[in-house]
Amino acid sequence: MLLAGVGFLLPYNSFITDVDYLHHKFQGTSIVFDMSLTYIVVALLAVILNNVLVERLSMHTRITVGYILALGPLIFVSVFDVWLEKFTTKEAYVINLLSVGVVAFGCT
Repeated sequence: MLLAGVGFLLPYNSFITDVDYLHHKFQGTSIVFDMSLTYIVVALLAVILNNVLVERLSMHTRITVGYILALGPLIFVSVFDVWLEKFTTKEAYVINLLSVGVVAFGCT
């Protein structure tokens, strides 16, 4: 249960809880709203797909792929965007939204 909670809540909350950083980096944008909307829409699509694939993929496969999709983007953004600052502001905005989408898919 602990791993399920960490796997589901940690990646998304890691993106959303740094509101001050996001507003400073992406000034004049609605990044937090965009991230929330992206997460909700992708999670809805993932739930529908999961209901279709629930009998075709084993639970172990679904959990493993979910953890990889949930934690991979978090590490990628942390290293390349926050720490190394490899992207322009516009690229970072798109990469953050794509990463939230992948996290939503993995968590769901």
